[in-house]
Amino acid sequence: MTPACIRRVRLGKELKPRTTVLSDLDALPLVERWLKERGKLAAVGQGAPLLCTLKGTTDPSYARHLLPRLAQRAGLERRVHPHGLRNTHAADLALAGVLVLTTQQQLGHCSLVLTANYLRRVECGVAKRSGQTCPLPAR
Repeated sequence: MTPACIRRVRLGKELKPRTTVLSDLDALPLVERWLKERGKLAAVGQGAPLLCTLKGTTDPSYARHLLPRLAQRAGLERRVHPHGLRNTHAADLALAGVLVLTTQQQLGHCSLVLTANYLRRVECGVAKRSGQTCPLPAR
């Protein structure tokens, strides 16, 4: 059994609150380590967002500006952006055999059709990058 941790997302997609589950498939050990370190910071209170700066605040554009710099430092040539992390998460869930309904809940989608379309785009993107055609027929 994979250890899991339920986290409440106060301001998720479209500012809707939702609940998500973190497991080893995600980054539970890293998140737990960050929460422990974050708790030691005087400027960061209990109610601070999970992803915040050492001062406790963050602007929505912070990750959008940070990820390209980190990608360049790591020598990555591909574009790296926050939504790409979401795509990777969805693809990892699909590859791990996670049910589409569970993926829908993880992504905070209101519609199973939206999740299926999202996963189709992710799968087609993976196929194209490996020189294959999209394995799924168009809607």
